Amino acid sequence: MDGSPRPQTLQFLLEMDDGNLYHATYKDVMIDTSGAITSAGEYMGNAGDSFTPNMQWTWDATLQWFADSATPAGASFFGEPDSPLWPTLVGLTIQTATIRMRPSSFDTKTSCPPMIGVFDPSWLTDRTMLSVSGEALLSRSEISISVPLSRAEGANVTYACNGPFYKEPVSGNTEGIIYCIPGADPNTFQWGSEITLPCQGSCPTDFNMALDKASCYYFSDLPEPHGVVGAAMR
Repeated sequence: MDGSPRPQTLQFLLEMDDGNLYHATYKDVMIDTSGAITSAGEYMGNAGDSFTPNMQWTWDATLQWFADSATPAGASFFGEPDSPLWPTLVGLTIQTATIRMRPSSFDTKTSCPPMIGVFDPSWLTDRTMLSVSGEALLSRSEISISVPLSRAEGANVTYACNGPFYKEPVSGNTEGIIYCIPGADPNTFQWGSEITLPCQGSCPTDFNMALDKASCYYFSDLPEPHGVVGAAMR
């Protein structure tokens, strides 16, 4: 041990006022010797990334997270003290928050790494998942994803592209399950495959995607003696 900062894995467990538990995990968070957080690392979870733009924390070194410990550490950390928020969970207020931390070197030996760019918007109804800058990223109409709290061997991420014309752009699949499996090196784990989001829609040749992203349409300037009924049958 040379006293230099070591990467940590940080996890937020958030009970919100809708009665659900949301989670956000960050791999390779860097904390300097003063306790200041200098890098948020890589995110994965179903709460959205509200931590990266809020790294002006000084960490309390007494808060630790080990696999055999269920002792929670509570904190209220965004918004007003009596109404704390996790900004990407639009319209929801934190009821309780638990923060857990453990060395990334230990996390690597027990869990798959965060799946970069993958997060769970399946809880959305009429809301939209936001990026750290407040930009809309995904809506429920485009994709459904289930991101588990656990990243241990056997954990799985499921996804489904919503709409008849949408597919995952790399594999061409409309849905799938990705499992955490043992890695090539001993005491490591990896995801069995990767996905690229968002899903992309495509229509048949000469057709155009409608604004609702759920149908395709075709323009024709040919006369149709049977009107709308005949045109619909082309």
